[in-house]
Amino acid sequence: MFRTHALIIHKQKIRDGQLRVVLFTREFWRITAWYKKNNCPWVWSLNEVLIERNGSQNHMKEIETIQHISGETWRYEEIFRFLELLQTLYDFLPEGSEQKSIYDDLVDFIEILSVSWRKLQLIFLTHMRVLKKIGSLREVMFLWEVHSQYIYFHIDKKSMKSVLSWKILEACIIEKFQKAISESRYHALL
Repeated sequence: MFRTHALIIHKQKIRDGQLRVVLFTREFWRITAWYKKNNCPWVWSLNEVLIERNGSQNHMKEIETIQHISGETWRYEEIFRFLELLQTLYDFLPEGSEQKSIYDDLVDFIEILSVSWRKLQLIFLTHMRVLKKIGSLREVMFLWEVHSQYIYFHIDKKSMKSVLSWKILEACIIEKFQKAISESRYHALL
């Protein structure tokens, strides 16, 4: 048995009283575990979990929420883009692949999101940062002007708090960021 902090990035009900939960941890990276209770926290919450290894399967024995994202006041586009980020994490982070810096970024993301009014920018920037760290963000998509080039080359070099304070973000167009993210995801899937 081991205890760790984990982000829930996906959960799926298999049958009554049993869930398949995909967790992302700093120490064990992406892992899948089975949970036999229906009261599993929301997707995208930071939790302390107790996991028991039984053969080749992980079973969550305890789970306690440390921090979660409340999307009650979010606009549709913020929810949609956030779900797109979750899908990227689910699709592109393989089990057993070391991604400590991405885990740290996502924990920062939760902390900043709880106090930030710039939700959409934060979601886009976190998405871009994750795609760049896994090697899927295409440089060619950011050659359209000097501000976007600066963001591309520095997005993974500074902390998220620092990135959000950049004055050049006001000059950049969110729609172009979204196009770059979509095309990067598309090319990574090919």
